[in-house]
Amino acid sequence: MGLFLSSLVDVMRVVRHGLEVKGVVDSYIDQCSGYFNLRESIEEAAIHAEEATDEQMRHRHIERGIHSLQRYFKLVIFQAYLDSNPPNTLRDLETFETFVKNRPGMFTASSHTVSG
Repeated sequence: MGLFLSSLVDVMRVVRHGLEVKGVVDSYIDQCSGYFNLRESIEEAAIHAEEATDEQMRHRHIERGIHSLQRYFKLVIFQAYLDSNPPNTLRDLETFETFVKNRPGMFTASSHTVSG
């Protein structure tokens, strides 16, 4: 979990109003938690990986955790995109692709989790 928290802090530094953006994402995750809770799946994968006695199972849990981390960071970055475009600006709306290309630090911080 240490690497997750470290990477999350890095992403929050890069994202404008990072804590607010994360709060919105966490709120939506909680609202959908009856079906699936992404944050819990990250934590469970870390716990299962630490407790695994078989290297193959450990690797499987790590992969599952990394996949969930990637999804979580993509949600945070997408919410940052939505937050950066006020309503009623459809004509001048920057595409998500342009938003990401203009902010390489976001993906550098979030991909640090995956490669680490």
